[in-house]
Amino acid sequence: MDHLIRRAVEEGVDPVRAVQMATLNTAERFGVSDVVGSVSPGRFADMVLVEDLEKFRVDKVIFGGKVVADRGVLKVQAPKPDYPKYMMETVKVPKVGPEMFLVEAPIKEGSVRVRVIGVVEGVPRTEHRILTLRAVEGFIPADPELDVAKVAVIERHRGTGRMSVGFVQGFGIRCGAMASTVGHDAHNITVVGVDEGDMALAVEELKRSGGGFAVASDGEVRALVSLPIAGLVSDRPLMEVCESLEQAIREAWRLGVRFERPFMVMSFLPLTAIPELRITDMGLVDTVEKRFVSLFVEPQ
Repeated sequence: MDHLIRRAVEEGVDPVRAVQMATLNTAERFGVSDVVGSVSPGRFADMVLVEDLEKFRVDKVIFGGKVVADRGVLKVQAPKPDYPKYMMETVKVPKVGPEMFLVEAPIKEGSVRVRVIGVVEGVPRTEHRILTLRAVEGFIPADPELDVAKVAVIERHRGTGRMSVGFVQGFGIRCGAMASTVGHDAHNITVVGVDEGDMALAVEELKRSGGGFAVASDGEVRALVSLPIAGLVSDRPLMEVCESLEQAIREAWRLGVRFERPFMVMSFLPLTAIPELRITDMGLVDTVEKRFVSLFVEPQ
């Protein structure tokens, strides 16, 4: 919200109006203006004092009537939360093996027309692409030469074992795999890779750690960002999380991934609210036609 206020002011919105839009208006819209949203009697004394109304440089942060940060220096010791057990055990996935990521072809050998999710960094929507892939001994492998990787989504909240496997183009991945428990909106496990063994390994690592981001190649886990709180949030210090995320991104780049923020791109693959082609644990979804579709396209 602080970024949005700054951007609104840059675009010419009156600074006081911009602050009102982010505070009082929001509180009134959600029916909580009796406790937050304004500096007035009876409200929580949570405030930010800024140096100016252009760049909004923060001078002091007041929480509950007490100064908790002064010119970038934390003035209090934040208590460590005690998270309930149900929030720490959310990756409920049966044993995962490489065979689960095999895609059986409709023919033994030859060309097959396949629906492929096309991705571009910085654009949350995907493309519904139809590509010709090769069936080999009854299965369709990933094709790094065409920049086609496998993508799978595995249900992780109830231990149903439900999953689907498809193909995605655009990551640039040439070896290994990466997996994540951050996947809008259901936040199941999403894994992208060109090697079934590494895909299984990355998923198993997320099971062990309670969720997060994992990168695997050549049969080894290369990086892990542990997010054990609901598979979405870390319980570690900020700098430690930042360092592990940077390492995971570097390892993803070593796989050939060309995106600056590969896990962000991957997190949108299951989002069925945005066009055009998505994948969930229940299968491929054409979000334009609002229906499940087959991985294979019938010959015309």
